[in-house]
Amino acid sequence: MLAWCGVILALTLRPSPNTLTTPGLCLVCGDRGVADALLNVALFVPFGLAGRRMGLRVDILVALGLGLSASVEAIQFFTPGRDASLGDLLFNGTGSLAGGLLAPRLEAVLRPDQRLAGRLSIGWGLSVALGFVLLGWLLEPRFPDGPLALSTRPPGPEGGIFQGAVLRLEPGTRAASEG
Repeated sequence: MLAWCGVILALTLRPSPNTLTTPGLCLVCGDRGVADALLNVALFVPFGLAGRRMGLRVDILVALGLGLSASVEAIQFFTPGRDASLGDLLFNGTGSLAGGLLAPRLEAVLRPDQRLAGRLSIGWGLSVALGFVLLGWLLEPRFPDGPLALSTRPPGPEGGIFQGAVLRLEPGTRAASEG
């Protein structure tokens, strides 16, 4: 548990070159808000697992996780490129709770009986298939509905703005234009 606390401190208290400007009371903020929330939960799940292995009760684990998170958030006020937020505190506490609740069931998942193994393999197979479908959907190229604008500058010292119309443009070729 102490080793994982060291990992948490190393990951969360390093100065970052990116200056973030999320408001302190925001729970899920910005374009990366959902990803940040999931990462905060995942960061504290091993903390909860380790605490349960040490024999701590879930309520004590959540209190310790919230205390560690509150300490980290307080220090982040003074760490360049880091920001403290209420969302981080709540999601870190949720990760501690999830780890504490998962710990007693971990043995059954890691060494399942034959019936549970079959159900787990079907569940993982469906999860992987769904993951591939979602990945394909997320990586599908999308073009804007409206017209595309192409800005070019003619070669040579004359400069100026391209006044022609692009008739066809294919990757790796020059544009055929009129005008």
